[in-house]
Amino acid sequence: KPQIVSTGLPFPIVVVDTLDTLQKVKIDYHAFDKFRATVPEKDLMEPFWVCLNSPRRTGLTFSRLLLQSSGRNEDPFTGSATGAMAAFLWASGLIRNTKFTAHQGDYLGRPGEAEVEIICARGSISGIKVTGSAYILMTGKLKI
Repeated sequence: KPQIVSTGLPFPIVVVDTLDTLQKVKIDYHAFDKFRATVPEKDLMEPFWVCLNSPRRTGLTFSRLLLQSSGRNEDPFTGSATGAMAAFLWASGLIRNTKFTAHQGDYLGRPGEAEVEIICARGSISGIKVTGSAYILMTGKLKI
């Protein structure tokens, strides 16, 4: 069952059964906007779709974030959503290990990978670390 989860930004986390389903995901943004108006989280992000399988040999999860307003259709890697996803998977009992590898962006040809660590004591989460690499989209310099 989808759930809104936040470790900084609130994301609806949706777990799907297969990579095929994940690849075919589409969003009715009109319906999503209506849903968004009914929830208390006014900064609710787009749904973060996850499969407990990865097309790569390593990794536990493979995810997608389809974007509504940025001018792009999909985010190659979303660290904030990955943290929320980890909290959801752990709290729901869908994963047992506190460390795993997460993948995103392969369908865009811009693969990202993160090492995720759930920091907890006696089952209670006190923090989540998401570290890794993603496709470099742009670089720049800022003069102050």
